Amino acid sequence: MDELLGIGPLITLACLSSLVVLAAPGGTAAVTAAIAAALAQLYLLIWAGKTVAALAGWLLQTRVGVTLAASYLADLLRSRERLVVFGATRVRRLVSRVRADLDELTDEDRAQIRQAVQVVRRTRQVGSLGLPRVRQPLPDLRRTRSPDMSKGPFNLT
Repeated sequence: MDELLGIGPLITLACLSSLVVLAAPGGTAAVTAAIAAALAQLYLLIWAGKTVAALAGWLLQTRVGVTLAASYLADLLRSRERLVVFGATRVRRLVSRVRADLDELTDEDRAQIRQAVQVVRRTRQVGSLGLPRVRQPLPDLRRTRSPDMSKGPFNLT
């Protein structure tokens, strides 16, 4: 029953509820059939998800499964790297086009662009992405024990 508590089944149920909306003009029998169909499809999709998860877990316990997963992950990382390089190249091209076209703008347009850039830079400096901050460690206030116990349990010098 835990598998019904996620966001995925909730979104799936919302999508499947469109069957009920589409069946509404057909009358009570059509709505009843649409509700039954939506619930059956939701059950089937959850069952399929659980089955795939169980198969993936079983497969990852085998040498072949681990090799396939590593190969797939390496392929994903290569694709991501290609996309990053493509995106950086595209941004560079756009920046060079903007710089070339700045000469054709009026002084008022340039002033508006400078103001927008300042706002973005100010926001970027002040704004937080919600990442956790690392604080400085607190000083250790515990007294150290003296190696010579004849002076007492703590070294107060």
